[in-house]
Amino acid sequence: MRFKKVSILLILLFGNVFADYSPLKWLISQTSYSNFLTGENILKSIGDSCERSLDCVSVSNSICIEGKCQCQKGHFSIKDETKNRIFICKKALDFHQSCRNVLSGIHQCREPFVCSKEGICDCPDGFSPAKDNTRCHRICEPYHVLVKSKIDNSETCAPLLDLGERCSYNEQCSTRYAQCLGSRCQCISGTIRRHQQCVTVQQCPLGEAPLENGNPLVCDRNTLKCPDGNYCLFAQFTDSRGHCCPTMKINCPVRSPLSYGCANCPWETHHCFTYSIGTHQQSMCCPNDCPRNLPIRNGDKCYAIAGHLSHCSVDEQCLSVQNSVCLSTNANETTKICQCPINHILIDGICQKVSKLGGECEKDSDCFIGSNTVCRNGYCKCSEGFMPEPNPFEWKTSTAFSIEHCIAEPTCPSIHVLLTIEHYEDCSPKSGCSEGKFCHQWFEDPLKERNYSLCCPIPT
Repeated sequence: MRFKKVSILLILLFGNVFADYSPLKWLISQTSYSNFLTGENILKSIGDSCERSLDCVSVSNSICIEGKCQCQKGHFSIKDETKNRIFICKKALDFHQSCRNVLSGIHQCREPFVCSKEGICDCPDGFSPAKDNTRCHRICEPYHVLVKSKIDNSETCAPLLDLGERCSYNEQCSTRYAQCLGSRCQCISGTIRRHQQCVTVQQCPLGEAPLENGNPLVCDRNTLKCPDGNYCLFAQFTDSRGHCCPTMKINCPVRSPLSYGCANCPWETHHCFTYSIGTHQQSMCCPNDCPRNLPIRNGDKCYAIAGHLSHCSVDEQCLSVQNSVCLSTNANETTKICQCPINHILIDGICQKVSKLGGECEKDSDCFIGSNTVCRNGYCKCSEGFMPEPNPFEWKTSTAFSIEHCIAEPTCPSIHVLLTIEHYEDCSPKSGCSEGKFCHQWFEDPLKERNYSLCCPIPT
C-alpha cells in the first residue's frame, strides 16, 4: 500500500517530465491535487484554508485573507472549467462591461459597481456614475442637491431652498446671487431682495455706469448698443442683457471683489473675473450667482447637472448625455427625468435618432445600427447584398410578424465562388435535405437570434 502511494506521488512530482506520455498524462489529470501521504491539498483553491499568501500561489492574483485563499482586491473568482474544483481570479470588470454573477456573494464588477439585471456593470440602485465613469454619486430625490457633509466630508442630499428658508449649505440656496448666511438663504451684498429674487445693484468693473432715467443704461448682444466710450458688460457669459460701462475703476460685475488676484479665491462661492485694459490684465475674486453644485442657470433659478434618467426640471440640466432632454414620465408631468427624445435611443453615450426598415431618415446613421440598412430617398432600405428578413417558416400566421431589418441574400458555396440563390429550400440540422444536397447556414441574425439555412448542392 505504501509503495502505491509513493509511486503515485512520484508521478505527480515528475509529471511534467513525462508530459508527452499520454497514459501518465491521463493519470495525472484524473488524480486530485492531494498529498497522498498526509491527505492534505498540495495546490490550494479559492476558499481553502491557508496560513500565508505563499500557500495560495497556485491561483494567480490570490492571497491569504483571514485564513482562506481569496482573490486580491479588484479581482473575482470563477471556476476553471478545464480543472476539477480549481478556481481562477480574473480582473474585475469596469463600468458598462458585460457581466453575470457567478457565485452567491461574488461579483464580477469593480467596486463600487454591481452587475445589473441587464447584465452590465453599473452603479447600485440610488446612485449614478460620475462624469469620468470611475465612481458613483448618490442620486438625490426631486428638489434636493448633493452636498458634502461638514462632519465627515461624505456625500449627502439636502433639500433645495428659496430665499428666507433655513439652510446648512450654500448649495441649498437655489435663487441666483443667494447664499446660506446666518443659517438662512439670503441675498448677498450688492443685491437687493425683491420678492423671491435677488436683484443686482448693477455696477461696472471700472468707474460708474452711465444712467438713463436714474438707472444704469441697458444693452444687449444685438440691438441695444452703448454710447461711444462705453461697452456692454454681461454679469454672466450666459446672460443676454447687460449694462453699459466706461473703463475706469476696477470692480466685480456684482459686489466688491473679495480679493485682487485669484490664488485664494473660494471656488464654492466665488469665481475668477479677469479684465483686460490694453495689454494689462486684472483678476478679481468675485461672487458667483449660483453655487458650484448648481451651475445651470435658467431664469432666476440655479439647477444641478442631472444624470441620464435622473430627476430634472429644465432641459439645460441634461448635459451628461448629448441630445437628451427633460421629459415627463407620466401624463400629469409631475415627474421629469433626463431621457432621449422620441424616436431616439442611447448609443455610445449619445441620444441618436433611429429608424428601422422603412422608417424615415436623413442620413445613414439615422437607420438602426445592425439592421443592415442605409438611407435612400429619405427612407431606411436594405444595403446592397441584403434583403428584408423573411417570415420564419414555423411562424404562427395568427400573429403578425414585424419585418424590421435586413439579412444577407441566400448563397451556396461552390468550388470557386459563392452562388446567389433566388429560390431556396429551408432546412435545419434535424430536417436535412434531399439526396445530393446539404444543409448550409448562410446567415446568423444576432438581433432576433435566428439562423438561416438552405439546402445547397454538394460541390463537385
